[in-house]
Amino acid sequence: MTKIDKTYVTFLLLLQVNFFDIFPLGETITSAISGYSQKKLMLVVVIIYCIVSTLGTINTQSTPPSFFGLSISLLLSMVIAITILSAGTYYQSLLSTFLTSYYFFILLLYFPLRKCLSSSDAVYWLVSIVSKFGFWMAFIKIIQSGAKSFFNVNIFSLNATIDAASSDSMRFTFLHFIRLASASDFVFFSLILLIIGSLIFKENFMSLKFWTVFITDLFYIIVIGQTRMYILMSVLAIVAMLFIKLRTSDRSNNLILFIIFSVIGGAITAFLISRISLTSGSRAISLSIRQDAIKYFLSNINYNGFYGFGFACDDLYGYLIHGSTLLRWGGTIQSGYNYDDVGIFGFLAIFGYSSMLFFVVFLIQALKSIINSKYKLLSLLIVLVIFMSMGSLSLFNPQRIMYLPFYLAILCWLTRANGGKNETGY
Repeated sequence: MTKIDKTYVTFLLLLQVNFFDIFPLGETITSAISGYSQKKLMLVVVIIYCIVSTLGTINTQSTPPSFFGLSISLLLSMVIAITILSAGTYYQSLLSTFLTSYYFFILLLYFPLRKCLSSSDAVYWLVSIVSKFGFWMAFIKIIQSGAKSFFNVNIFSLNATIDAASSDSMRFTFLHFIRLASASDFVFFSLILLIIGSLIFKENFMSLKFWTVFITDLFYIIVIGQTRMYILMSVLAIVAMLFIKLRTSDRSNNLILFIIFSVIGGAITAFLISRISLTSGSRAISLSIRQDAIKYFLSNINYNGFYGFGFACDDLYGYLIHGSTLLRWGGTIQSGYNYDDVGIFGFLAIFGYSSMLFFVVFLIQALKSIINSKYKLLSLLIVLVIFMSMGSLSLFNPQRIMYLPFYLAILCWLTRANGGKNETGY
Protein backbone atom coordinates (compact mmCIF):
# COMPACT_ATOMS: atom_id res chain seq x y z
CA MET A 1 0.00 0.00 0.00
CA THR A 2 1.51 3.30 -1.13
CA LYS A 3 1.12 6.75 0.39
CA ILE A 4 -1.24 7.59 -2.47
CA ASP A 5 -3.46 4.64 -1.53
CA LYS A 6 -3.46 5.70 2.10
CA THR A 7 -4.35 9.29 1.16
CA TYR A 8 -7.33 8.28 -0.97
CA VAL A 9 -8.60 5.69 1.50
CA THR A 10 -8.29 8.13 4.41
CA PHE A 11 -10.19 10.83 2.52
CA LEU A 12 -12.93 8.36 1.56
CA LEU A 13 -13.28 7.34 5.20
CA LEU A 14 -13.49 11.00 6.24
CA LEU A 15 -16.27 11.53 3.72
CA GLN A 16 -18.08 8.47 5.03
CA VAL A 17 -18.00 9.71 8.63
CA ASN A 18 -18.95 13.19 7.41
CA PHE A 19 -15.81 14.61 9.02
CA PHE A 20 -17.11 13.38 12.37
CA ASP A 21 -20.06 15.83 12.21
CA ILE A 22 -17.83 18.53 13.65
CA PHE A 23 -18.82 21.06 10.99
CA PRO A 24 -22.45 22.05 10.36
CA LEU A 25 -23.50 21.46 6.79
CA GLY A 26 -27.18 22.43 6.84
CA GLU A 27 -28.65 23.37 3.47
CA THR A 28 -25.31 23.98 1.80
CA ILE A 29 -23.83 22.90 -1.52
CA THR A 30 -21.66 20.45 0.39
CA SER A 31 -24.70 18.69 1.87
CA ALA A 32 -26.06 18.17 -1.65
CA ILE A 33 -22.97 16.24 -2.77
CA SER A 34 -21.66 14.68 0.43
CA GLY A 35 -23.54 13.51 3.49
CA TYR A 36 -25.31 10.56 5.09
CA SER A 37 -27.03 9.48 1.87
CA GLN A 38 -25.48 11.83 -0.69
CA LYS A 39 -22.35 10.26 -2.18
CA LYS A 40 -21.66 12.27 -5.34
CA LEU A 41 -18.35 13.66 -4.07
CA MET A 42 -17.35 10.19 -2.92
CA LEU A 43 -18.00 8.80 -6.40
CA VAL A 44 -15.78 11.47 -7.94
CA VAL A 45 -12.98 10.55 -5.52
CA VAL A 46 -13.47 6.83 -6.24
CA ILE A 47 -13.24 7.37 -10.01
CA ILE A 48 -10.07 9.45 -9.65
CA TYR A 49 -8.60 6.81 -7.32
CA CYS A 50 -9.42 4.04 -9.83
CA ILE A 51 -7.68 5.97 -12.63
CA VAL A 52 -4.61 6.72 -10.50
CA SER A 53 -4.46 3.11 -9.32
CA THR A 54 -4.73 1.78 -12.88
CA LEU A 55 -2.01 4.09 -14.18
CA GLY A 56 0.18 3.19 -11.24
CA THR A 57 0.06 -0.54 -11.98
CA ILE A 58 0.89 -0.33 -15.71
CA ASN A 59 4.07 -2.27 -16.49
CA THR A 60 4.26 -3.52 -12.91
CA GLN A 61 3.76 -6.95 -11.41
CA SER A 62 0.48 -8.72 -12.10
CA THR A 63 -2.45 -7.80 -9.91
CA PRO A 64 -3.77 -10.21 -7.27
CA PRO A 65 -6.56 -12.62 -8.31
CA SER A 66 -10.06 -11.23 -7.97
CA PHE A 67 -12.86 -13.34 -6.52
CA PHE A 68 -15.60 -10.75 -7.00
CA GLY A 69 -14.63 -8.95 -10.21
CA LEU A 70 -17.26 -10.83 -12.24
CA SER A 71 -20.17 -10.10 -9.88
CA ILE A 72 -19.21 -6.41 -9.50
CA SER A 73 -18.85 -6.02 -13.28
CA LEU A 74 -22.16 -7.82 -13.84
CA LEU A 75 -24.00 -5.58 -11.38
CA LEU A 76 -22.55 -2.38 -12.85
CA SER A 77 -23.49 -3.57 -16.36
CA MET A 78 -27.05 -4.08 -15.11
CA VAL A 79 -27.01 -0.58 -13.58
CA ILE A 80 -25.92 0.96 -16.88
CA ALA A 81 -28.53 -0.97 -18.88
CA ILE A 82 -31.40 -0.21 -16.49
CA THR A 83 -30.34 3.45 -16.24
CA ILE A 84 -30.65 3.78 -20.03
CA LEU A 85 -33.93 1.83 -20.12
CA SER A 86 -35.38 3.89 -17.23
CA ALA A 87 -34.54 7.14 -19.00
CA GLY A 88 -36.62 6.01 -21.97
CA THR A 89 -39.43 4.37 -20.00
CA TYR A 90 -40.04 7.32 -17.68
CA TYR A 91 -39.19 10.07 -20.20
CA GLN A 92 -36.33 11.34 -18.04
CA SER A 93 -33.05 12.82 -19.17
CA LEU A 94 -30.12 10.43 -19.04
CA LEU A 95 -28.33 12.78 -16.62
CA SER A 96 -31.21 12.93 -14.15
CA THR A 97 -31.55 9.14 -14.32
CA PHE A 98 -27.82 8.71 -13.70
CA LEU A 99 -28.11 10.98 -10.64
CA THR A 100 -30.56 8.41 -9.30
CA SER A 101 -28.33 5.39 -9.94
CA TYR A 102 -24.84 6.94 -9.57
CA TYR A 103 -24.06 5.54 -6.12
CA PHE A 104 -23.77 1.97 -7.41
CA PHE A 105 -20.57 2.96 -9.22
CA ILE A 106 -18.91 3.42 -5.82
CA LEU A 107 -18.49 -0.36 -6.06
CA LEU A 108 -15.62 0.38 -8.48
CA LEU A 109 -13.62 1.03 -5.31
CA TYR A 110 -13.26 -2.74 -5.01
CA PHE A 111 -10.73 -2.89 -7.85
CA PRO A 112 -8.05 -0.54 -6.42
CA LEU A 113 -8.68 -1.87 -2.91
CA ARG A 114 -7.96 -5.48 -3.82
CA LYS A 115 -4.63 -4.28 -5.26
CA CYS A 116 -3.53 -2.14 -2.34
CA LEU A 117 -4.72 -4.59 0.34
CA SER A 118 -2.21 -7.17 -0.81
CA SER A 119 -0.08 -7.47 2.32
CA SER A 120 -0.45 -7.92 6.06
CA ASP A 121 0.96 -4.43 6.63
CA ALA A 122 -1.70 -2.89 4.39
CA VAL A 123 -4.55 -4.72 6.13
CA TYR A 124 -3.07 -3.87 9.52
CA TRP A 125 -3.00 -0.17 8.55
CA LEU A 126 -6.61 -0.31 7.32
CA VAL A 127 -7.85 -2.01 10.49
CA SER A 128 -5.97 0.54 12.60
CA ILE A 129 -7.31 3.65 10.89
CA VAL A 130 -10.88 2.35 10.63
CA SER A 131 -10.80 1.39 14.32
CA LYS A 132 -9.58 4.87 15.27
CA PHE A 133 -12.22 6.56 13.13
CA GLY A 134 -14.92 4.27 14.54
CA PHE A 135 -13.84 5.00 18.10
CA TRP A 136 -13.92 8.76 17.65
CA MET A 137 -17.23 8.60 15.80
CA ALA A 138 -18.76 6.52 18.59
CA PHE A 139 -17.24 8.72 21.29
CA ILE A 140 -18.52 11.94 19.71
CA LYS A 141 -22.04 10.52 19.30
CA ILE A 142 -22.06 9.32 22.91
CA ILE A 143 -21.05 12.81 24.07
CA GLN A 144 -23.67 14.43 21.81
CA SER A 145 -26.40 12.13 23.08
CA GLY A 146 -25.44 12.57 26.71
CA ALA A 147 -25.18 16.36 26.45
CA LYS A 148 -28.60 16.61 24.81
CA SER A 149 -30.27 14.05 27.10
CA PHE A 150 -28.93 15.26 30.45
CA PHE A 151 -28.19 18.95 29.86
CA ASN A 152 -30.26 19.81 26.75
CA VAL A 153 -27.09 21.10 25.09
CA ASN A 154 -26.09 20.56 21.46
CA ILE A 155 -22.42 19.76 20.87
CA PHE A 156 -20.89 19.84 17.39
CA SER A 157 -23.45 19.20 14.63
CA LEU A 158 -26.24 16.76 13.88
CA ASN A 159 -26.02 16.78 10.09
CA ALA A 160 -28.00 13.58 9.53
CA THR A 161 -31.77 14.08 9.42
CA ILE A 162 -32.41 10.99 11.54
CA ASP A 163 -30.16 12.35 14.32
CA ALA A 164 -31.70 15.81 14.20
CA ALA A 165 -35.22 14.34 14.37
CA SER A 166 -34.36 12.18 17.40
CA SER A 167 -32.68 15.13 19.12
CA ASP A 168 -35.65 17.45 18.54
CA SER A 169 -38.27 14.94 19.65
CA MET A 170 -36.17 13.39 22.47
CA ARG A 171 -37.64 9.99 21.53
CA PHE A 172 -36.10 6.50 21.52
CA THR A 173 -34.15 6.84 24.76
CA PHE A 174 -32.29 4.01 26.46
CA LEU A 175 -30.54 4.51 29.79
CA HIS A 176 -31.67 8.12 29.34
CA PHE A 177 -29.55 8.52 26.20
CA ILE A 178 -31.37 9.64 23.05
CA ARG A 179 -30.91 7.65 19.89
CA LEU A 180 -28.38 9.01 17.36
CA ALA A 181 -28.26 6.27 14.76
CA SER A 182 -26.38 7.87 11.85
CA ALA A 183 -22.99 6.52 12.94
CA SER A 184 -24.25 2.95 13.43
CA ASP A 185 -23.11 1.80 10.00
CA PHE A 186 -19.53 2.98 10.40
CA VAL A 187 -19.14 1.98 14.04
CA PHE A 188 -20.37 -1.54 13.27
CA PHE A 189 -17.97 -1.70 10.31
CA SER A 190 -15.21 -0.57 12.66
CA LEU A 191 -16.17 -3.24 15.19
CA ILE A 192 -16.01 -6.00 12.57
CA LEU A 193 -12.57 -4.89 11.38
CA LEU A 194 -11.41 -4.56 14.99
CA ILE A 195 -12.42 -8.17 15.63
CA ILE A 196 -10.68 -9.27 12.43
CA GLY A 197 -7.53 -7.42 13.52
CA SER A 198 -7.61 -8.93 17.01
CA LEU A 199 -7.79 -12.43 15.55
CA ILE A 200 -5.17 -12.07 12.82
CA PHE A 201 -2.70 -9.65 14.43
CA LYS A 202 -3.10 -11.03 17.93
CA GLU A 203 0.08 -9.57 19.41
CA ASN A 204 -0.84 -6.03 18.39
CA PHE A 205 -4.54 -5.85 19.15
CA MET A 206 -5.22 -7.70 22.40
CA SER A 207 -4.34 -4.71 24.59
CA LEU A 208 -5.92 -2.01 26.74
CA LYS A 209 -6.35 0.12 23.62
CA PHE A 210 -8.25 -2.72 21.95
CA TRP A 211 -10.64 -3.12 24.87
CA THR A 212 -11.19 0.64 25.14
CA VAL A 213 -12.18 0.88 21.47
CA PHE A 214 -14.16 -2.37 21.60
CA ILE A 215 -16.26 -1.36 24.62
CA THR A 216 -16.83 2.17 23.29
CA ASP A 217 -18.04 0.83 19.93
CA LEU A 218 -20.26 -1.72 21.63
CA PHE A 219 -21.73 0.87 24.00
CA TYR A 220 -22.58 3.11 21.07
CA ILE A 221 -24.19 0.31 19.04
CA ILE A 222 -26.38 -0.81 21.96
CA VAL A 223 -27.25 2.39 23.81
CA ILE A 224 -26.93 5.20 21.27
CA GLY A 225 -27.38 3.56 17.87
CA GLN A 226 -30.15 1.21 19.03
CA THR A 227 -30.27 -0.52 15.63
CA ARG A 228 -31.54 -4.02 16.28
CA MET A 229 -29.90 -5.72 13.31
CA TYR A 230 -26.50 -4.29 14.23
CA ILE A 231 -26.95 -5.49 17.81
CA LEU A 232 -27.80 -8.96 16.50
CA MET A 233 -24.81 -9.05 14.15
CA SER A 234 -22.54 -7.73 16.92
CA VAL A 235 -23.61 -10.69 19.06
CA LEU A 236 -22.80 -13.00 16.14
CA ALA A 237 -19.38 -11.39 15.71
CA ILE A 238 -18.58 -11.67 19.42
CA VAL A 239 -19.63 -15.32 19.50
CA ALA A 240 -17.42 -15.97 16.46
CA MET A 241 -14.54 -14.14 18.14
CA LEU A 242 -15.03 -16.21 21.31
CA PHE A 243 -15.14 -19.45 19.35
CA ILE A 244 -11.96 -18.67 17.44
CA LYS A 245 -10.19 -17.48 20.59
CA LEU A 246 -11.07 -20.70 22.39
CA ARG A 247 -9.61 -22.70 19.50
CA THR A 248 -6.33 -20.78 19.35
CA SER A 249 -5.67 -19.65 22.93
CA ASP A 250 -3.73 -21.49 25.60
CA ARG A 251 -5.77 -23.77 27.82
CA SER A 252 -5.16 -21.57 30.85
CA ASN A 253 -6.87 -18.64 29.14
CA ASN A 254 -9.90 -20.49 27.84
CA LEU A 255 -12.01 -20.23 30.99
CA ILE A 256 -11.31 -16.51 31.44
CA LEU A 257 -12.14 -15.75 27.82
CA PHE A 258 -15.28 -17.85 28.00
CA ILE A 259 -16.55 -16.04 31.12
CA ILE A 260 -15.79 -12.55 29.74
CA PHE A 261 -17.43 -13.09 26.39
CA SER A 262 -20.34 -15.06 27.83
CA VAL A 263 -21.20 -12.18 30.18
CA ILE A 264 -20.94 -9.62 27.37
CA GLY A 265 -22.88 -11.82 24.96
CA GLY A 266 -25.57 -12.57 27.54
CA ALA A 267 -26.06 -8.89 28.37
CA ILE A 268 -26.28 -7.93 24.70
CA THR A 269 -28.68 -10.76 23.92
CA ALA A 270 -30.94 -9.84 26.85
CA PHE A 271 -31.05 -6.24 25.67
CA LEU A 272 -31.69 -7.35 22.11
CA ILE A 273 -34.66 -9.48 23.11
CA SER A 274 -36.16 -6.59 25.09
CA ARG A 275 -35.76 -4.21 22.13
CA ILE A 276 -37.13 -6.58 19.52
CA SER A 277 -40.17 -7.45 21.63
CA LEU A 278 -41.46 -3.87 21.47
CA THR A 279 -44.92 -4.05 19.89
CA SER A 280 -46.31 -0.60 20.59
CA GLY A 281 -45.48 2.99 19.89
CA SER A 282 -43.81 4.60 16.90
CA ARG A 283 -41.31 1.77 16.38
CA ALA A 284 -44.19 -0.71 16.08
CA ILE A 285 -45.82 1.60 13.54
CA SER A 286 -42.54 1.77 11.65
CA LEU A 287 -42.33 -2.04 11.62
CA SER A 288 -45.86 -2.30 10.24
CA ILE A 289 -45.10 0.21 7.48
CA ARG A 290 -41.97 -1.72 6.52
CA GLN A 291 -43.96 -4.93 6.28
CA ASP A 292 -46.42 -3.16 3.97
CA ALA A 293 -43.49 -1.77 1.97
CA ILE A 294 -42.06 -5.26 1.43
CA LYS A 295 -45.41 -6.47 0.10
CA TYR A 296 -45.69 -3.43 -2.15
CA PHE A 297 -42.19 -3.77 -3.59
CA LEU A 298 -42.50 -7.52 -4.15
CA SER A 299 -45.83 -7.07 -5.93
CA ASN A 300 -44.07 -4.74 -8.40
CA ILE A 301 -40.90 -6.78 -8.91
CA ASN A 302 -41.76 -7.17 -12.62
CA TYR A 303 -43.14 -3.65 -13.05
CA ASN A 304 -41.09 -3.15 -16.21
CA GLY A 305 -40.83 -6.75 -17.29
CA PHE A 306 -37.45 -8.21 -16.39
CA TYR A 307 -36.69 -5.33 -13.99
CA GLY A 308 -38.74 -3.50 -11.38
CA PHE A 309 -39.13 0.23 -10.91
CA GLY A 310 -35.64 0.83 -12.23
CA PHE A 311 -34.28 4.29 -11.62
CA ALA A 312 -37.39 6.43 -11.68
CA CYS A 313 -36.64 9.94 -10.44
CA ASP A 314 -38.08 10.58 -7.01
CA ASP A 315 -39.32 14.10 -7.79
CA LEU A 316 -41.34 12.84 -10.78
CA TYR A 317 -42.43 9.39 -9.64
CA GLY A 318 -42.47 9.67 -5.86
CA TYR A 319 -45.97 8.20 -5.72
CA LEU A 320 -44.68 5.10 -7.52
CA ILE A 321 -41.59 4.61 -5.35
CA HIS A 322 -43.04 5.52 -1.96
CA GLY A 323 -46.57 4.16 -2.37
CA SER A 324 -49.86 5.74 -1.45
CA THR A 325 -51.46 6.97 1.77
CA LEU A 326 -52.64 4.21 4.09
CA LEU A 327 -55.00 4.17 7.08
CA ARG A 328 -53.43 3.10 10.34
CA TRP A 329 -54.72 3.12 13.93
CA GLY A 330 -57.73 5.24 13.15
CA GLY A 331 -55.75 8.00 11.46
CA THR A 332 -54.16 8.73 8.12
CA ILE A 333 -50.44 8.06 7.98
CA GLN A 334 -48.29 8.56 4.93
CA SER A 335 -46.75 5.17 4.25
CA GLY A 336 -43.51 6.66 2.96
CA TYR A 337 -42.12 3.40 1.60
CA ASN A 338 -38.36 3.70 1.09
CA TYR A 339 -35.86 1.39 -0.57
CA ASP A 340 -33.44 2.01 2.29
CA ASP A 341 -35.85 0.77 4.97
CA VAL A 342 -36.42 -2.76 3.69
CA GLY A 343 -32.96 -4.03 2.90
CA ILE A 344 -32.66 -6.32 -0.08
CA PHE A 345 -36.34 -5.87 -0.96
CA GLY A 346 -35.57 -2.32 -2.03
CA PHE A 347 -32.83 -3.71 -4.28
CA LEU A 348 -35.32 -6.18 -5.76
CA ALA A 349 -37.81 -3.37 -6.32
CA ILE A 350 -35.24 -1.62 -8.51
CA PHE A 351 -33.71 -4.56 -10.39
CA GLY A 352 -36.57 -7.05 -10.32
CA TYR A 353 -35.92 -10.50 -11.74
CA SER A 354 -32.68 -9.34 -13.37
CA SER A 355 -31.09 -9.32 -9.89
CA MET A 356 -31.34 -13.11 -9.62
CA LEU A 357 -28.39 -13.69 -11.94
CA PHE A 358 -26.24 -11.31 -9.93
CA PHE A 359 -27.06 -12.99 -6.62
CA VAL A 360 -26.31 -16.45 -7.99
CA VAL A 361 -22.89 -15.32 -9.26
CA PHE A 362 -22.19 -13.35 -6.08
CA LEU A 363 -23.10 -16.30 -3.84
CA ILE A 364 -20.89 -18.68 -5.82
CA GLN A 365 -17.96 -16.28 -5.58
CA ALA A 366 -18.55 -15.75 -1.85
CA LEU A 367 -18.53 -19.50 -1.23
CA LYS A 368 -15.40 -19.85 -3.35
CA SER A 369 -13.65 -17.17 -1.26
CA ILE A 370 -14.49 -19.09 1.93
CA ILE A 371 -13.28 -22.43 0.53
CA ASN A 372 -9.98 -20.91 -0.60
CA SER A 373 -9.42 -18.79 2.51
CA LYS A 374 -6.60 -19.36 4.92
CA TYR A 375 -8.90 -17.92 7.60
CA LYS A 376 -12.11 -19.78 6.77
CA LEU A 377 -13.99 -18.78 9.93
CA LEU A 378 -13.20 -15.10 9.44
CA SER A 379 -14.20 -15.28 5.78
CA LEU A 380 -17.44 -17.00 6.81
CA LEU A 381 -18.09 -14.24 9.37
CA ILE A 382 -17.66 -11.49 6.74
CA VAL A 383 -19.91 -13.30 4.27
CA LEU A 384 -22.56 -13.78 6.97
CA VAL A 385 -22.38 -10.06 7.83
CA ILE A 386 -22.90 -9.16 4.14
CA PHE A 387 -25.90 -11.45 3.72
CA MET A 388 -27.46 -10.74 7.12
CA SER A 389 -27.25 -7.03 6.35
CA MET A 390 -29.56 -7.61 3.42
CA GLY A 391 -32.43 -8.14 5.85
CA SER A 392 -32.88 -4.45 6.65
CA LEU A 393 -29.50 -2.71 6.31
CA SER A 394 -28.52 -3.57 2.76
CA LEU A 395 -24.97 -2.76 1.73
CA PHE A 396 -26.39 -1.76 -1.65
CA ASN A 397 -28.03 1.34 -0.16
CA PRO A 398 -26.24 4.66 -0.78
CA GLN A 399 -25.33 5.29 2.86
CA ARG A 400 -23.68 1.85 3.22
CA ILE A 401 -22.46 0.89 -0.24
CA MET A 402 -18.88 2.01 0.46
CA TYR A 403 -18.42 -0.77 3.03
CA LEU A 404 -19.04 -3.56 0.53
CA PRO A 405 -15.82 -3.01 -1.50
CA PHE A 406 -13.82 -3.07 1.73
CA TYR A 407 -15.40 -6.34 2.88
CA LEU A 408 -14.84 -7.93 -0.53
CA ALA A 409 -11.23 -6.73 -0.76
CA ILE A 410 -10.52 -8.16 2.70
CA LEU A 411 -12.09 -11.47 1.64
CA CYS A 412 -9.72 -11.52 -1.33
CA TRP A 413 -6.75 -10.87 0.95
CA LEU A 414 -7.79 -13.64 3.33
CA THR A 415 -7.48 -16.12 0.47
CA ARG A 416 -3.85 -15.23 -0.21
CA ALA A 417 -2.60 -14.11 3.23
CA ASN A 418 0.82 -15.34 4.23
CA GLY A 419 1.87 -15.76 7.83
CA GLY A 420 4.15 -13.12 9.29
CA LYS A 421 5.66 -12.28 12.63
CA ASN A 422 2.48 -10.45 13.74
CA GLU A 423 0.00 -12.67 11.96
CA THR A 424 -1.57 -15.76 13.48
CA GLY A 425 -3.24 -18.31 11.22
CA TYR A 426 -5.78 -20.96 12.21
